[in-house]
Amino acid sequence: MSVSTLSPVAVQIQEAYGLCSVTLVNLCAMSAAINSVPMTLVSIWAFSRYEMSTVLRVASGIQLIGMLVRDLTIWNDQFWPLLMGVWL
Repeated sequence: MSVSTLSPVAVQIQEAYGLCSVTLVNLCAMSAAINSVPMTLVSIWAFSRYEMSTVLRVASGIQLIGMLVRDLTIWNDQFWPLLMGVWL
């Protein structure tokens, strides 16, 4: 949900980070929709193979890693950590 807030201010974010176009900002906003199909298939496979607690721990860990990668944007004032962290 937090990434979908990037859409209304895509031009301002593009200017703030010095990006050549708003495509990267829009790619962040569309990441949930793009990832939904492949991650649904992965989750079906994982739940059929492993216990629910294991799957949820791994998924929570991946989300934590993505959040930490996105936080790198704060320290280096670059846009790429946000883009990478959203896709994790």
